[in-house]
Amino acid sequence: MLYEPRGIYADSIACSIDNLGVECVLVREREKFYEALKSTVYPFVFVSSFLFKDTKKMVRELGVSPNLVLLAEYGEVDAEKNIKTIAMPVHSISIANILNDVTDSAGYGGSEDVGITFSATTARVLIVDDISTNLKVAEGLMAPYNMRIDTCMSGEAAIEMVQSDEYDLIFMDHMMPEMDGVEATRRIRALGGEYYSRLPIIALTANAISGVKEMFIQNGMNDFLAKPIETSKLNSILEQWIPREKKEKQLARTAKYSPAPFKIKGLDVNAGIAATGGDTGHYIATLSLFCKDSAEKTGQIRDSMENEDTRLYVTYVHALKSALYSIGARGVSELARNLEAAGRNGDTDYIAQNTAAFLHDLEILLENIGKTVSEIKNSNPGQDVIDKTMLIRLKQALDEMDGITIENVINRLRSQKLGEELNNMVEDIYQNILLLEYDEAQSVIDRLLNQPEGL
Repeated sequence: MLYEPRGIYADSIACSIDNLGVECVLVREREKFYEALKSTVYPFVFVSSFLFKDTKKMVRELGVSPNLVLLAEYGEVDAEKNIKTIAMPVHSISIANILNDVTDSAGYGGSEDVGITFSATTARVLIVDDISTNLKVAEGLMAPYNMRIDTCMSGEAAIEMVQSDEYDLIFMDHMMPEMDGVEATRRIRALGGEYYSRLPIIALTANAISGVKEMFIQNGMNDFLAKPIETSKLNSILEQWIPREKKEKQLARTAKYSPAPFKIKGLDVNAGIAATGGDTGHYIATLSLFCKDSAEKTGQIRDSMENEDTRLYVTYVHALKSALYSIGARGVSELARNLEAAGRNGDTDYIAQNTAAFLHDLEILLENIGKTVSEIKNSNPGQDVIDKTMLIRLKQALDEMDGITIENVINRLRSQKLGEELNNMVEDIYQNILLLEYDEAQSVIDRLLNQPEGL
């Protein structure tokens, strides 16, 4: 049974439970919930955090003992340590883990502390996603492992890249326009040869429902990783699929996230920083990319509606759903999720009635993000930030004498609007590179990487 009075959440969660093949009784009012508990035995009762204390009181009064599942908001992970908890917005995989008594299900995406015991500086990883925001998020979450990471935005590009470079692991987005991840995987496997047949390919999917892993495996993939990416799950995937000989042991460490010193209306900034890797500079860079992605996807959503192309509509809304959640825009992400579900169910009336409101809320969010990011970039030098994932990539390129990557990354760093101190350090790196003093350049990079957050 699901006890949830908020319509925007109730319908979505109930749909997720139904998709697992489990009957869900949805109750919105307290009186009806009390009567339902009194008259029927429910093995599981899902209830939101703000109703949880009252629910426990009712359970005690009635002398019933269902498995209570807390649907928690961000920051409430420790509120009920002995109660099964999953994070809002709820995803089918989290529900399935609860119903199947899987104890290693994570609750809060990138916010949990995960011990990272290895780096893999010689490992090469390719991430494929048609949304640059999602690529930036994944890069940030994988940065602590010090792997060489390449990215591309289509299945066609991925096929070309695996033929020109040798990768140890591919993260392949499932839903992409034109060629999806399943088809791209089939074509890679069809290239023939041991490398293409054994190359580990991990599906990235925001629809982690029951049976999806089996579907991916049947289509040539090796495993899947649910979006938004949970750091514990990512760590497990990397532990399993990065070649043993490329893992370099290091002292176990956990990510530490400092509270954000700025706010953006419509965003849970702290959740966004945690979900994108914990680095404020990287988060701000991710927000900038998100604004560009959203402008493109907004036009595509409108075009697909005008052309009555529900398949493409679902693909574009699906892409924004994950990106929105990753940056901390949980409310607008939930709107996108409901629209995606309507598209999958062929509910064109719901799409027609609710898309304009979704795009309006998205537009306001983009205005709020744009204003804050602009203020940060124009702020005084004491508030400077630099994207550390770019620094890590530059350091790797220097190790490998990769001239093309060195030039691309240093030019991107030099084009950023930085304060005097950071700008001088970037220029030091640039001058050392021109003089082929790569050790000196890496020394400056190390100093930047070890600096505390500027914000």
